[in-house]
Amino acid sequence: DKIISYKAVVSTQSTGKKVANAKPMVDTRSPATYTHLQYKLKKIQLEEERHSVVDRDNRHLLEKMSAIMRTRGEWIIGTAISQKFKQIEKNEGVNQGNAGKPKDFSPNPSKAATI
Repeated sequence: DKIISYKAVVSTQSTGKKVANAKPMVDTRSPATYTHLQYKLKKIQLEEERHSVVDRDNRHLLEKMSAIMRTRGEWIIGTAISQKFKQIEKNEGVNQGNAGKPKDFSPNPSKAATI
């Protein structure tokens, strides 16, 4: 009986030492981060493409604005409209001589026949 009780006491003492020296087993560290997962390369690439598109559009608008400032806005209007304005300016000089004459508002006979 002494041997069995001695073994029980020794095992209890060794178990007590093991429990006292035990360290926590729960891992509270963050998991390892890998660079190819940490940096979202596709997201960065798409953002750079958006920035390049915005830069290109800004440069294009700046060129348009500088051309407008140089030419007083005539080139942006378009050829048909600018030709119409030129015709109106030309007619203003002619109409100043015809200021006293009444204007003829009769419809065009060729167009009237088709209606």
